[in-house]
Amino acid sequence: MDQVPVAAVHPSSCVELLTTNHLGLPGSNSTALLERLAGRVQRTKNGDLAVDPVGIGNKWKTLDEEKVTVLDWFQAGRTTKLQFFRRKNSWWACSAALLETTKGQPILQLLDANADGDYLDPSDLIRFHDGVFRPIGSEASVDDGEVSWVFRLEPNRNKIRLQYAVRPDFSKIAKAHQRKAFQTVNRLRNDQGFSPAVYSESISDGLMKHTQYLQHHDPNKKGTLPSYMREDRERALYTAEGDLASSGGNVAFLTQGIDTERHVTSLLEGTHLRSSLFIAGRPQLGYGKTKAWSFLRVMASEGETGADYWVLPGAGARNQPATCSGGWPFPKSYPTLYEAPRGMPISITIPNYMQDDDSFLTTRALSLVYAETAKEIGGFFFSIADIPTQAPPDTWFFVPEKPLERGTAFLAQATLERRRGTVNGPGILVTEETVQWQFTTAD
Repeated sequence: MDQVPVAAVHPSSCVELLTTNHLGLPGSNSTALLERLAGRVQRTKNGDLAVDPVGIGNKWKTLDEEKVTVLDWFQAGRTTKLQFFRRKNSWWACSAALLETTKGQPILQLLDANADGDYLDPSDLIRFHDGVFRPIGSEASVDDGEVSWVFRLEPNRNKIRLQYAVRPDFSKIAKAHQRKAFQTVNRLRNDQGFSPAVYSESISDGLMKHTQYLQHHDPNKKGTLPSYMREDRERALYTAEGDLASSGGNVAFLTQGIDTERHVTSLLEGTHLRSSLFIAGRPQLGYGKTKAWSFLRVMASEGETGADYWVLPGAGARNQPATCSGGWPFPKSYPTLYEAPRGMPISITIPNYMQDDDSFLTTRALSLVYAETAKEIGGFFFSIADIPTQAPPDTWFFVPEKPLERGTAFLAQATLERRRGTVNGPGILVTEETVQWQFTTAD
């Protein structure tokens, strides 16, 4: 077997297929949703093609180059069927689902045009679903109505990138989540008097943003949602949950009125959400907070002890002074929730509300320093966009490199620009000012 497989650049390489969910999550950075597809492809020592559809490194399956092999590749609780086979001087990778809609045409082919056994020569070609051969490095996309695929070959980085978005099977997702939530709620109700009604907060804001996002990316450009995403709250929420589960476990975002009981249940159920969990909510999260922390503590103790459970309180209301979480929002009786190795994230909200002259504030720079020494606190910032209407506040989250001791005084220093115009656009710069606020981590 002299040819290099479709997803292997060099005989000894293990090339990853990456995927990003095109639906996105309201208010999140799309790069945060980039994840590693569980399945991998590599060459064995004797030159055979081997794949690991689960991606944990111990279930490699050697493929017979004389046969077509269909395997289930796992990604964030969902599977997609991929086919591998060799034909003459080409290796092929196909989606089993797409074959039904493309009349048997494979969706990706690498052609060794000069028959030298190397598929990444400048003279070699790549062909996608449209049947057109292109030079190495080209890209194309396919949309069969249920799965959207984007193929990009990056030879300099020794990688073939396969991006795809799957429209969730809402009925299956809903049933699985409902079963888990039902069991958890019943246990909590019996053990601690937990009432799910406490967390039936409004989701209209989050749904609105998600709806706007989908409308913007709707391929038919008609300004209405596609049929699979009509104004159905459950579907919109489960789509968001699927995006969270596909984030690879580094950072997960939830914006606006969150349903703590159901969202946390479904998130902790995801096998890929292992590293950290962020829940960013509005003030609704503080309603009945003792029961909320109790609920999260129980969930955290069930098989997910390796994760960092970070729950951020709601951002400050519009037209109010800057607010800060203080970094330690949990009651002392539940230490398992806030003992995060990298420190509890600190949330800071800077109101950029519209003024009488139709201007608004936007944050250009932000840093945290110790109040006593003025030394900058090491760590990193990330932000969550709010609903894009009526000048939402800027909400920033800071993760310190080392946990801040309780009672630590620190300053938040910000460079603010006042601009005139629509808050959804850059606007026109009016003035620039530097401000600071002092906070103390809660006792």
